[in-house]
Amino acid sequence: MRNLSVSLFLLFTVSSLACGWYETAETIRLALFRSERAGSERLRSFYYSSDNYFQTYVSSKRDQIENCKEWQKELGGNVKWEDVYKLQYETDSEKFQTAYKSNTLKETFKGNTFIENLTLPKNKELLDYFSDAKHTEYYYSGVGKWESWGNLDRNYDTEEKGFPEFQKKLESAKTEFLKQRYAYLLMRSYTVSPKEMVRLYDTYFANSTNKTILQPWALFFKAISTENTAEANYYLSQVLASCDDKSFVTMQRFSREQTDQALSLAKNDTEKGNIIAMRALRNPAPAFEDIKKVYGYIPQSEYFSFLVGREINKLEDWIFTPKFTRNGPSVKLSEEQWYKDYEVARQQNYEKDIKYLREFRDYLISVFPNLSGEQRDYMSSAIAQLCFMDDEIQLGKQYASLISPNANPSIVAQKNIQLALVEVKLGDINSEKTKTIILNSINGLSDLAEKDHSLFKGLYSLTRLIGYEYEKKKDIATAGFLFAKSQRYKTFTYGYDESDYFSNYPELNYDPIGYFDRYASEKDMEEVIVLLGKKNKTVFETYLCSGTAPIDFYRDVKGTIAFRNNNLELAEKTFESMDQNFWKNAYQYANYLNENPFVPKALAYKDKKNFNYEFNKTKFIQELIRLKQSNTPESLLKLGHAYYNVSYFGNSWMMSSYANNNYHDTDANSDYYFMTDTTERRKLFQNGNYYSCTMAKDFYKKVLENAKSNKEQKAMALLMIHICNENAFSFNQDYDSKETYKAGKELYDFYSEYSDTKIFKRYSCPLMESYIK
Repeated sequence: MRNLSVSLFLLFTVSSLACGWYETAETIRLALFRSERAGSERLRSFYYSSDNYFQTYVSSKRDQIENCKEWQKELGGNVKWEDVYKLQYETDSEKFQTAYKSNTLKETFKGNTFIENLTLPKNKELLDYFSDAKHTEYYYSGVGKWESWGNLDRNYDTEEKGFPEFQKKLESAKTEFLKQRYAYLLMRSYTVSPKEMVRLYDTYFANSTNKTILQPWALFFKAISTENTAEANYYLSQVLASCDDKSFVTMQRFSREQTDQALSLAKNDTEKGNIIAMRALRNPAPAFEDIKKVYGYIPQSEYFSFLVGREINKLEDWIFTPKFTRNGPSVKLSEEQWYKDYEVARQQNYEKDIKYLREFRDYLISVFPNLSGEQRDYMSSAIAQLCFMDDEIQLGKQYASLISPNANPSIVAQKNIQLALVEVKLGDINSEKTKTIILNSINGLSDLAEKDHSLFKGLYSLTRLIGYEYEKKKDIATAGFLFAKSQRYKTFTYGYDESDYFSNYPELNYDPIGYFDRYASEKDMEEVIVLLGKKNKTVFETYLCSGTAPIDFYRDVKGTIAFRNNNLELAEKTFESMDQNFWKNAYQYANYLNENPFVPKALAYKDKKNFNYEFNKTKFIQELIRLKQSNTPESLLKLGHAYYNVSYFGNSWMMSSYANNNYHDTDANSDYYFMTDTTERRKLFQNGNYYSCTMAKDFYKKVLENAKSNKEQKAMALLMIHICNENAFSFNQDYDSKETYKAGKELYDFYSEYSDTKIFKRYSCPLMESYIK
């Protein structure tokens, strides 16, 4: 089901709303490992992802700073590189050109040491060049700067400054600094031919002893102007290894198919390792063989570390995503097999993937003694992560403990996560010590995620995994709150701020209660309610309860579960403890609980529609209890109507369920969120009443059996039993089934013995009659 030659990313999407917004496979994908070596920002776009590239929020500025320091060196004096940066990368072209043309640069940029030196008479040629460069920022693209990603005003003067003039200035330039910059300006403009691009690089950069950041930037343009793809690959690998700014576009231009041909041009092991690394960086399938080759050629390279992390993220996707979501891996070759038999596919892939994980881990352990410094710390966290994924907790703890306390923040954060996993697996999950360790790891990762939102994926994954451990220990309260946290961290990954989520969108408040709706018992919900109302919460409890829905939402879940279980006394007590206006104002109750629950919806077509019924769950339960105590034919009939209406087919189904079907689901197809089959779960409500009207039919049958029942009451009971049977039959039929409903004895009796009743005259119809012909 997975192939070593996978060359496509298949974007598997899961609908989260009936129409409109949806979650992509990349959103759902779990990824807990994000150790990173210092200076790896340039490679972040190449983290494993189901998208073509990983979405990053922090990019490297190393090249830009180096460029500014080269200006600082050229000008000398008291120039600060930070002042160069402000003009070069934070000042748009229009502002600079306006000040330049009006001779007000010193006033406009008062106190800027770069401008103070650039405007000296001796530096006139440098000032002219800088003006030319700022002008082409706007002229060339209109939206992007020539050495940055900033935006410009499109209304700026579009007077074209002829590039032939730059050629003349290049030829007359007296310093190599200016020659290289005018040459690069011409290359960057794309106004010269590919042949001229190559000539400019070879003339002004290839053999220059003045090694500047422009050299690899210019080499990129030579690479894309080279007709031979293998040769272009060779140049591109050198660009990626030499600078940060061109990494993304360099990888876009690299041809994986020509990797071996490019290797024949490599002059040493370093160049070979760089080329193979580029192939591995764009490979969504197992890349173990290439990773070994990279280590063999350049063992201390950041490429080796990065590719190891990328491979771990693949394994997390292949193993964790199917385990903790209702999806297969985010990248799959054979989508159809997952749909046909998800459980079989998941087991088969797990067995293959865990075998691959062990082989990969054993290899890393074998090279570990040869590593040192930051790479050793990084690899300690990598091996530990692979151990935890395979439940080799003690071995994972051993490698996590080898991480230096002085390791960089991302590796330390990963270590804290791993030590938290050790406590969760080996310690007492309910002890305050374990909870403190868990919270410290969450907070540490959260601090990093505030600066880089992509790290919220780690928080999403971590809380999902830890919540699962609490679920296994039957602590549903903690598991449910952690699951809700996980869901919200998932949305934070894309920078979405949910701080006002509950107050602004009360109708969407199913997310925080969805887990409990599916997994909790009445006792579990009581623990949830007690925890929410606790005054002196621990730090961990405060974290769990922060950002939750108002407490009445959880009381409503408890009461609803009690009602599903036919515990009317507990349901009444629970609903009675709530604000009695809750069902008017919160969630979607007012939209779906707005009809008389004692008038069966199937017969409402005879009456004028009234959606202004004031539904109160407390009063409804109290009335059910009263009717049961009364036990008269009239009360039994009303109970039958009530239980018909709280079924899938009635007007008060929201007494039993928070959603009814995929066409108007208020919980937004959330089976994918909560990993349960909603239909199968609802089949259990009230002894099967939800989809089969079992309890409703029981009450209608009691009406027929009660000697005091009059003919009208019995006619209604017979009619409703037929409706219950027909509804249940229709619901449980396969879409393509040709089987037709066959009426039971009730309908025959209705027509043969009760045709003189008012009920018969009001509700008999050709459709019903057709069932008995």
